[in-house]
Amino acid sequence: MTDLSRRRMTGPLTPRQTQMMDLRAAGHRQTEVARILGITPQHVSTEVLIAVSKTGARSPGGAVARYAQAAAYRDAAKLLERGLFENPGGSEKAVNSVLEGMAAILRERAAKLLPT
Repeated sequence: MTDLSRRRMTGPLTPRQTQMMDLRAAGHRQTEVARILGITPQHVSTEVLIAVSKTGARSPGGAVARYAQAAAYRDAAKLLERGLFENPGGSEKAVNSVLEGMAAILRERAAKLLPT
């Protein structure tokens, strides 16, 4: 069993923790995540507990919810940015400005939910 007292409990999620949280947010159970990643369910449990601490959540479910919400904000910001006009003219400049502003707000909200 991993000694949690020796693990970093603050800061951004590691790539592996992010991978686990992606799977948990997609609805996979701890045992399924372990099987998919080829690790033990205990390892998944330990990493999720660390993610609880890092996200400021109160429970594993809360950490998954925060992660999923932050991911949704980031994905929405990317979609808005894809909708920008190339070489805008006239009203297209105003539309781009609004889309860029909305994308920035979404990225800020994601950053408040998860440290980077």
